[in-house]
Amino acid sequence: MATPFSNSRTEMAAVLEAKRSILSHTELTPAMPDVDLGIDLIAFRKSPFRAYPVQIKGTTKGFMVWESYSLEPTVLVYVLNPLGEKPETFVMTGAEAWAIPATYVERGGRAADYRPGEIWHYRMPSLTVLLLSILRENYSDSQSNWARILLALEDPSTAAT
Repeated sequence: MATPFSNSRTEMAAVLEAKRSILSHTELTPAMPDVDLGIDLIAFRKSPFRAYPVQIKGTTKGFMVWESYSLEPTVLVYVLNPLGEKPETFVMTGAEAWAIPATYVERGGRAADYRPGEIWHYRMPSLTVLLLSILRENYSDSQSNWARILLALEDPSTAAT
């Protein structure tokens, strides 16, 4: 079982990795809000001014999604193994994250307790080959993916369905 200290270290490493991703793949500046109301970072551009809420999730096993992040325009950055030699970073909208369990089931994955419309969060207990495939195919940490995500937040009509 993870201790609060190891959970904190994982979260801190994930935040650092998310900042690296923002600085490497966008022209945005990451800033920490004084109060965390479900948003870990604010990524902003000075001119013309634009701010994007960023929620960061670091994990060493499993994968969790929340419906609440799909209800408002939100960038989700998932960092797998943030303290490892090669952390993997995936960037998506909150709506895209919430759709991952459905995609997983559609592609043949087993999700015994996944009940759309009845639950407000879902945890996949392990990082399966199928889950990693879905993440790598669609949500890679790249300049083009960040551009796609930011455009989707600025203009929801461009978001993938």
